[in-house]
Amino acid sequence: MPPGTPDDSDSPTDRPEPSDADVDARWAEITAQLGELRAPTDSPGPAEPSDEHGTLAGADRPAGGVPAAPSGPRDYEVPDDADEAGFIPPDPPPLRATDPLPTVAWFFALGGPILTVLFLIVWPAAPPVVYLTAILASIAGWLILLWRMPRGRRDDSDDGAVV
Repeated sequence: MPPGTPDDSDSPTDRPEPSDADVDARWAEITAQLGELRAPTDSPGPAEPSDEHGTLAGADRPAGGVPAAPSGPRDYEVPDDADEAGFIPPDPPPLRATDPLPTVAWFFALGGPILTVLFLIVWPAAPPVVYLTAILASIAGWLILLWRMPRGRRDDSDDGAVV
């Protein structure tokens, strides 16, 4: 079998744990291979002067100036637009009057089970008529909602979503 390919006898459980001395020796090998590292602030040497703009070649600042700090997300400023200062949004259109029956039906459909659970928690000795009324109100609300559902599509000639 070629070197580096696992076989059945070379499972991770069969390998002995390396000693601390082996780990330290391997670490020393790895760090020796890296060579001399320089910090990012170290420059490779002085840049050649450029007469075109009065800056050093490869520099982002004028010669003799202080380097500009990098801008970050907190340095962002919203531009002042004179156009937005005078903008007043139009008043929204008035709400249309809606049919109160679906609202009452939803109130009964959801309020009945909620009241039943609250009565069971707060007033467990409530008369059975209270529980029966809450359950019947819920059933009536769901029946009204089902009765008010549309029977079919409004426009059968449409073949897709309407935006």
